[in-house]
Amino acid sequence: MSKLIDSALVRTPPSIVIGAGIAGACAAAFLQRAGESVVVLDPLPGTGGASFGNAGIVSADTAVPIALPGMIWNVPKWLIDPLSPLSVRAAYLPQATPWLARWIRAGMMDRVEPISRAIRNLHREVWSVYRELLGDSFDDLLRPFGHVQLFEGTRESRTASIERLIRKRREIEAHDLTAAELREMFPGLSGERMRGIMIPGNGHTVNPSRLVLSIAEKARQAGVEFRAEKALKLIPESNGGWLVMTNCGTHVAKRVVVTAGAWSGELLEPLGIDLPLDTERGYHAMFKDPGMTVPFTILHKDWGMSISPTECGLCASGTVEIAGLRAPPNEARARVLVTKAKRLFPDLSTESRSFWIGFRPSFPDSLPVVGPSRKFGNLFFLFGHGHYGMTGGPTGAKLLAQLIVGRAPFIDPAPYSASRFGQ
Repeated sequence: MSKLIDSALVRTPPSIVIGAGIAGACAAAFLQRAGESVVVLDPLPGTGGASFGNAGIVSADTAVPIALPGMIWNVPKWLIDPLSPLSVRAAYLPQATPWLARWIRAGMMDRVEPISRAIRNLHREVWSVYRELLGDSFDDLLRPFGHVQLFEGTRESRTASIERLIRKRREIEAHDLTAAELREMFPGLSGERMRGIMIPGNGHTVNPSRLVLSIAEKARQAGVEFRAEKALKLIPESNGGWLVMTNCGTHVAKRVVVTAGAWSGELLEPLGIDLPLDTERGYHAMFKDPGMTVPFTILHKDWGMSISPTECGLCASGTVEIAGLRAPPNEARARVLVTKAKRLFPDLSTESRSFWIGFRPSFPDSLPVVGPSRKFGNLFFLFGHGHYGMTGGPTGAKLLAQLIVGRAPFIDPAPYSASRFGQ
């Protein structure tokens, strides 16, 4: 055994968390609070991964899966239009087809009901979980004051009707808004034929990156160690522990927690763990000096985009692009966000802007994997939150820590188990 591994046997804490985004930072914090020694490995700790540039939406009162009945009929249009709310790059279609097929099946009504229940259960305590993690920093970083969904026209689509039914079944408070009420709430909003829905239990963070960094810093001060290393390979040991090979050496761990987001699949595949994880690539346009603001996050449901007030400016984000991890960004998808934001708010100043692409780690059933591998001991998963990372990441981390240390879980963990995929 090398000297590096010999020294690691003495120094390395028993739990290694791979990934320092919202899920990894929260998992490390909860494990440390439960009495575990923790090291977090991430090649760029402090950047927050997909947490860096997302819309910052916290969906405590959201239970709607991404796939819903009837969406299959939109697939041909999505394949043709590269700037549609959801697009699939032609070159990636063969690889994406199995995921898309599962996604379509997950949108059947008999599947939507249990999935929506699982989303609701995982999300509903997120504000209290953030308060637990942040303490006095909560009010500085989070705005639990609701968000508004916006729709074109006055007639409710079939998809919107299904979403309304889901909210009713999950006992989620929501209030309809007329066009006049929307214009009063959002001065400068254009359009005469529109309607909205206010969901007061939701909210946003003023800075997703700073939120993750704050949680990580509190964990670091409590004893968690963060290392700028990229995990390359996981090797199970005969004693039930793990070797974690990185670009800087090899570490020994009693257990490994994989929170590497969209890159988790590549790390697990050599172990024979085959999960239907793919990435929903999203874009944002940040307007540094917008000349205006909005009091709440707006989700334009028909356009597949959101506009959020942040301390860095006004952030227009959204769209879904299925193209894998390595295809170059399609900046046209970011530029279309500028066009749509300007259409929504004609007075918006768009000169000072920047673009960003992020990789949402997503399973076709809109649920993450949270819990142990059934193939290997002391290997745990926490990834795949898709559009709900800022919500399911913290609550999933709390659930996972409870499972690891043997405490009673605050919700039933079964719907999030990797065993639903045979893993």
